[in-house]
Amino acid sequence: MTVRRDVAAAFGAVAQQYESHALAQAHAARQLRQRIVALHLPGTARILEIGCGSGLMSRHLLELFPAGRLCLTDLSEAMVRVARQRLTPLHPDIHWVVMDGERPGVRGGFDLIVANLTWQWFMDPLGSFARMRAWLRPGGWLVLSTLGEESFPEWRELCRKAGLGHGMPEYPSRRAWETLAPELLEEERFAMEHGSALEFLQSLRKIGAQRPIPGHRPLSPGALRRVLRQQEHPFVATHHLIYIATTPHGHP
Repeated sequence: MTVRRDVAAAFGAVAQQYESHALAQAHAARQLRQRIVALHLPGTARILEIGCGSGLMSRHLLELFPAGRLCLTDLSEAMVRVARQRLTPLHPDIHWVVMDGERPGVRGGFDLIVANLTWQWFMDPLGSFARMRAWLRPGGWLVLSTLGEESFPEWRELCRKAGLGHGMPEYPSRRAWETLAPELLEEERFAMEHGSALEFLQSLRKIGAQRPIPGHRPLSPGALRRVLRQQEHPFVATHHLIYIATTPHGHP
C-alpha cells in the first residue's frame, strides 16, 4: 500500500538521526517504562514491540527484562537495521522483524506488547487495538502511548486563522479509547517550545513525521507565510499523549 510505503520511507530516511530529535517519543517511553514496572511481569516475559524505531523504547525493555524474549519490529527496514546495530551488542538474542504492526507477521502468545507513539500511524487504530489483544497470553498486557485528538492545537489554530487546512490527522479521542480500554487509561499534555512555527514543522520532518493526511496539498510558500504571520514567538506545540494498559479481555 502506497501510504504504508511512504510512512516507512519517511522514517527510514531519518533513522540515523531520529533519536537526536525525538524528544516527545523519549518522554513517552519513560512514562511507559514506569507503567510497565508496575505490572510486575516475569523476568523471562515474551515481549513484542510494535514500531521499535531506532530503539528508544527497546532500551527500556532490555533493562527491565534482561532475560526476556524480545521480538522487536518496525515498518521501516532502515529503522530495524539501525536498532539492530545499536542493540545487538546489549542483547544478542533479540528477534528482529520488518512488518506492518497492523498485520503482525509473528506468532502470538505474548506476555507484553508495547508500542510507543506508533499507534497514531495505523489506518485503523481502534480496530487494531481490539485485534491485538488476541495476541496476548492470559495475564498478559498491551501497553501503548499514542497521540490524542487535542494534539498540536496551536498549529491547527494558526492555519484556521489563515483560512487554510492544517493537514494534521484527526486522532481518536479519549472517549473513543475509553470504550475499548476504560480500566487503565491516562492522558498528559506535553508541550515543546520552538523558536517559530516553521521550526516546529522542521522538527516533524527530522523525525519522519511530516506526512499530511491523504488528500491534503502541502502549503505553498505564500500560504505558509500567511500562516506564519499569525504566530507568536516562541511557538509552543502541545502533544496530547494518551497512555493505555490493558489485558486480553480488558480487565486488570
